[in-house]
Formats: sequence, structure tokens, C-alpha cells
Amino acid sequence: MVVDEEGNLVAVGRLYINADNEASIRFMAVHPSVQDKGLGTLMAMTLESVARQEGVKRVTCSAREDAVEFFAKLGFVNQGEITTPTTTPIRHFLMIKPVASLDDILHRGDWCGQLQQAWYEHIPLSEKMGVRIQQYTGQNLSPTMPETGNQNPHHTVFAGSLFSLADADRMGTYLADAP
Repeated sequence: MVVDEEGNLVAVGRLYINADNEASIRFMAVHPSVQDKGLGTLMAMTLESVARQEGVKRVTCSAREDAVEFFAKLGFVNQGEITTPTTTPIRHFLMIKPVASLDDILHRGDWCGQLQQAWYEHIPLSEKMGVRIQQYTGQNLSPTMPETGNQNPHHTVFAGSLFSLADADRMGTYLADAP
């Protein structure tokens, strides 16, 4: 669920995990006033990340006809129209995406561990702030940190926390480009 500054609901999504290591994205919607700002992508990627953490092997969704292109851009493959009783005039399509394991995402896991340790040694507060590598694909490095514990009284992230995250990103990018 995503809410705006006033606490209004602007995006929702649900992940249902079944017993066969498969998950389904359900009831995903973004309010029309905030569409095309990346919230749908953020929601789908977050749900996929949760699925990965739960050991899911693939994610499915029943996409409305006008959402097929959106899910295709996220790596879902259209398996064809879902035939249902004619209770709704809206056509739906089965979309499936294999979920990459963390081993497939974190290329050079040993290197990532060493880099994260270097951050903690050279930027001592980065460990306390929870800075860690979210993913390294061999081309892109994505550091992350939780907002919890890094917020000031105005409920925005401390400038020092953002600086440390940016510095960790810079350091990682530099080292990733090194021979």
C-alpha cells in the first residue's frame, strides 16, 4: 500500500503465495491522479522482491487488457487470454514471470560482501544506518538502507544518511569499474 503526504491511499497491491512456490499479484491498482510516476512499477517490484525472499520460483498475474503492456515491460510473458464466464466485459490475460534467485541477482557475492565490509570500515555510520547492497547485476550496483532509524523529526531522511548512501553507491560504482 502507498499513501500520499496527506495519508490518502494512492496505490495498492497484494501478493498471494501458494504451496507450489508460486505467487500471484492480485488487486494491484494505482489511482489515476498519480499514474505514470513509477508507483505501479515500484509496487510490482516490491511484491516480486517479497516473493523472492519467500523462495517463490515464479510470479503470475491476471492482467486486464490495458495492463498487459505494463507487465510485459517488467518481464512478464503473456500466456494468453484467460477464459472466464462472461461475467465481466473486461478481458484478462495470464502473465507469468520467473523469479530470479538471489544468487542470480547478486553476482560476485563474495565481492559484494567485501564491498559492504569496506563501507562499514570507511564510513563507520553506514553499518548503523543499515546501508547494504540490495543487488549487483554485474552492470548495476544498488545500495539501500531502511528509512526507519534514518528519519529526522520532519519524517524525511537525514541528509547525512543520504550522503552516506550516495557515497557507498559512488564507491561501489568505482570498484565495479576497476579491473
